[in-house]
Amino acid sequence: MEGGAWFLGHPEKQFNKPISSTRIRAILAEVDDKATMVKALSGVALSPELLFEYVQEHKRVARQKECLDSLQKSGAKKKKDERYAKQLRQAQPGSKE
Repeated sequence: MEGGAWFLGHPEKQFNKPISSTRIRAILAEVDDKATMVKALSGVALSPELLFEYVQEHKRVARQKECLDSLQKSGAKKKKDERYAKQLRQAQPGSKE
């Protein structure tokens, strides 16, 4: 068949091994290089290139969120430490604060 759509059940398009989301997740976790990932996902994922692009974008967004969360937590901890230090100074006898 030239052009058109292939269906997964078509005998000529049967994958060597059954599609497994667990195998796909394992490959995604182990490989960061595009060529290696696309090669490993060929025959396992329907569109290895598209999956690679999606995963890379997701990782980038997740790293940004992680950094932002870390900065927010460190800022909150700093404010908490400052409040605690102020309370300690106020609790000392003869404190003018």
